[in-house]
Amino acid sequence: MNSINLFSLTRIVNNNLFVKYEKKLSGRKCDLAIRDWERKSLVDFVEIMLNNGAQYRDLGKFYYSYEIPQIGKEFDLLRIDDNLVINIELKSQYVDEEKIKSQLISNRYYLSHLGKPLFQFAYISGDDKIYRLVDNSVTKDSIHSVIKLLGSMANCYNTDINSLFRVSDFLVSPLNTPTKFLSKEYFLTSQQQDFKKKSNRYLPILILTF
Repeated sequence: MNSINLFSLTRIVNNNLFVKYEKKLSGRKCDLAIRDWERKSLVDFVEIMLNNGAQYRDLGKFYYSYEIPQIGKEFDLLRIDDNLVINIELKSQYVDEEKIKSQLISNRYYLSHLGKPLFQFAYISGDDKIYRLVDNSVTKDSIHSVIKLLGSMANCYNTDINSLFRVSDFLVSPLNTPTKFLSKEYFLTSQQQDFKKKSNRYLPILILTF
């Protein structure tokens, strides 16, 4: 899956054509399952960027709705260069700050292995608010902070992002990496996550294969 320019993508207003055009731009193998409100959130984000001084280049080389193969962890917007990583999650309406924090902290686990400074934001299109994860807290920020960071990026990664995310980077065994396992720094499949929630207690699940 390759990066795309968000401005070019959001010129398409029909949802079906949007999906087909995104597939052509990104080179993803299957059509993206996207609902109309998700497309609108992206359109709103691009518009607020442009209205606050963002340039065409600032909207380029984004990975849109990227999902790590075999794991299923999804990111709305990713942009990566030699020096930093930017993750932006898009929301169509108000979301509790605790939920935003939980999502961004989870994202941090998967993105930190890239070994670059990481900046994470959540954009709420319903009221045009920007939140940023700082340490383990979320704080209100501005779209200008996002634009400034994007403008500082150079040599952005724009080819197949899958090469940056290998399943082995996220597998944790209690035998080989006991410290991470005891600190709960491990990946659970969707089925295991559901089981953990239902059990309402910590279960040491050994993850050896998918």
